[in-house]
Amino acid sequence: MSVYERDGRWGCAYKGPDNKRHDKSFGYGPSAEAAAYAFDAAMKSRALVPFVQQPIGPVLRQAVDSYLDHLRAQGKSQSHISNVQYMATSLLYKHFGPLMPLDMINYSDGIVPFINHMRSIPSSRTGAVRSQASVNRYCCFLRTIFNYAVANGLMAQNPMTQWHKTKEPPRQFQITLEDVARIMKHADVHVRWAIEVCFNLGVRSGDSELLSLRWIDVDWERKQVRVYGRKTKTYRVIPVKDAFLERLRKMRAISLTEFIIEYRGKRVNRIQKAFRMACRRAGIEHSVRMYDLRHMFATFMLSNGADLAAVSKLLGHSSVTMTANVYYQYLEGEKERAVALLPELPPLGQSIVPQPSL
Repeated sequence: MSVYERDGRWGCAYKGPDNKRHDKSFGYGPSAEAAAYAFDAAMKSRALVPFVQQPIGPVLRQAVDSYLDHLRAQGKSQSHISNVQYMATSLLYKHFGPLMPLDMINYSDGIVPFINHMRSIPSSRTGAVRSQASVNRYCCFLRTIFNYAVANGLMAQNPMTQWHKTKEPPRQFQITLEDVARIMKHADVHVRWAIEVCFNLGVRSGDSELLSLRWIDVDWERKQVRVYGRKTKTYRVIPVKDAFLERLRKMRAISLTEFIIEYRGKRVNRIQKAFRMACRRAGIEHSVRMYDLRHMFATFMLSNGADLAAVSKLLGHSSVTMTANVYYQYLEGEKERAVALLPELPPLGQSIVPQPSL
């Protein structure tokens, strides 16, 4: 444990409850120097007694466990809760340690190294280096947990207040109808059916919408499906074509559960892994996600002249602006068609004939 100065900034190195070196920054000037030495003295005095007897204050695990209980009380989906647990065990605990005192986590010496660590270490799930979207998602999780800890008196301030979400480049939409046909050919039966449902209804993949669909959501008389969007907390109605309605009837006749998507008589909770396996068996080399079927649902309709507001309602977006911002980039030739609507200017020396008003 020691006090140091770097470029005018005062800090203190100390051994944390995980028995690893940690650094705490105190800023610039005489007051920061005094605070650093005071902190150093306090940490040295703590080291004189067994650590288990030291009142170190709330630790990281307490904040995470309390936040998970909060999510359960709010009725959040199990997939969302599992994502938070995964982030905590595979990232936060490995970097900070579960017994890291919350008030000892600061931005410059704690959060910044953590973010750089996430960028450099491949994901344990995929083996690939994390994208900017993944880094943003994990940082948002961390900021939310710290906000909860501050609001409930577990820590004094959120060290993530200095972090700002980095703008992500738009994801390239590469899947084609030919790709979908190849994937379905190599997919398990329940995955093949899930692809059909996702493509025809444009629902969000996963248990937020697709895997939560029930047979009671199908209105056979009106030829439509009622979808509850867990993300927006609203219902929307999606009309279906006659051919797909007939497919629904056939699948309903052999279904063993109340859910539209099932596997061996049980509800399906996750389908991404089985979908990725089908993609590998089909020889799809470019990046493809189940969620891309929702993009196809939107882009095919928009590129063939569907009303933007209608597509927005079918997708369950909160506004037409959101739909335009997300999907306009995938529409080819729209700007060219818009420019083609301009009239030609008359040659020099000719007057412009006024057009009759409508």
